[in-house]
Amino acid sequence: SSKSEIRIIILKPSTVSMPLECTLQHVSNANKSRASYKALSYTWGPPEPTKILLRNGIQIQVRENLWQALHHVRQESSSLRLWVDALCINQEDIPERNEQVSRMGTLYNQAEEVLVWLGPEKDGSDIA
Repeated sequence: SSKSEIRIIILKPSTVSMPLECTLQHVSNANKSRASYKALSYTWGPPEPTKILLRNGIQIQVRENLWQALHHVRQESSSLRLWVDALCINQEDIPERNEQVSRMGTLYNQAEEVLVWLGPEKDGSDIA
């Protein structure tokens, strides 16, 4: 709950056929070089968690849209440092969640880049 710390995920490099895998890391906002990250903005989609990813070696269920976004942005040869609300905020801890949600504007502002995922291609949207 320290205002100078956040959690980020390190999305491990992999090919399209490999499972999604990440580690969760606490970083201090005071150390700007260590705290550099990209923020991922996406629609949550249906509430049922339908896909699996590995976080710190443990299988967790995530919503389809988040899985699709991570699957799309992952890189084959290098890790990606991301702030993702559903993975970086303890959703079960209501006081923490409320505090973190109140800081989301700042977290997006401090990101070196914001990645936006609107969903997979549909009805020719890939042309845009």
